[in-house]
Amino acid sequence: IPPGEFMMGSTAGQIEEALKYDDPNDKIWRACVKSESPQHKVILTRPIYVGLHEVTQAEFEKVSGQNPSHFSATGGGKDLLANTDAQSHPVETVSWNDAAEFCVKLSQLEKYKPFYFRSGETVTPLVGTGYRLPTEAEWEFACRSGTTTKYWFGDNDEELKTAAWILANSAGRTHAVGDLKPNPFGLFDVHGNVWEWVQDGWDQTNYEQSSVKPAVDPVGPSAVEPLRVLRGGVWFHPASPCYSSSRHAYFQLGRLHLFGFRVLLPVDAVRQTIASGNLAGDPDREVAWWALTMGGEV
Repeated sequence: IPPGEFMMGSTAGQIEEALKYDDPNDKIWRACVKSESPQHKVILTRPIYVGLHEVTQAEFEKVSGQNPSHFSATGGGKDLLANTDAQSHPVETVSWNDAAEFCVKLSQLEKYKPFYFRSGETVTPLVGTGYRLPTEAEWEFACRSGTTTKYWFGDNDEELKTAAWILANSAGRTHAVGDLKPNPFGLFDVHGNVWEWVQDGWDQTNYEQSSVKPAVDPVGPSAVEPLRVLRGGVWFHPASPCYSSSRHAYFQLGRLHLFGFRVLLPVDAVRQTIASGNLAGDPDREVAWWALTMGGEV
């Protein structure tokens, strides 16, 4: 994903529309919707790699040695799978901490310096350049992929079924990643399937700090209350809460079968690995070396 700038957040009209569909008794949801304002300019200065899709059950199990998913062969939702192999479905029932630990283990496997350190239920950010969760700004920029509409493809709720697993087409469960339309950056399931944990802690007034001048590579608070932000919507919801700027928040240690994640890797980490010559026996990195050496993209 290249550097760039965009208008982050929702307009007053979009917030008013979103509030029509929420549960008036759900104070957290209402607060999250209202926190999508003011819409403000964000400038991202660094290129990044973002996972084409949410981390799958197979990928999570390969790295962590376990599969906590509700919609799996041994999970509580197995009867809803209708004999479907769920290994290619997004992993869920993972906490923010679990997602951070996955990033640590994947970084170690691929010889990157981890971005996090986990001890029990405490996660400490490091100065590493390995895999991590996207910031809110990085996530929304990647989701929008240059668009300014409600969804990356436009404003039509009905059309969302071609790009996202939501209440109207999910049959009450997750689905294999990558089966529907990708956005212009080539990313799948940025709307629907599972809510995606991002790096930022949630603060209802966070966007107000960027209302006067553009925010450059913004990162939200580490944690507040402690709540972390989730993005993208979920199979359980109708189209309305699954728009590009939709924000949700939940406890950092919470594990629900609605929550998953995708990973990010800084381009600088790949360049440093290439510069160190740590490529032997890794075809993907050898391809990356040739691509970057010849001035192309990886």
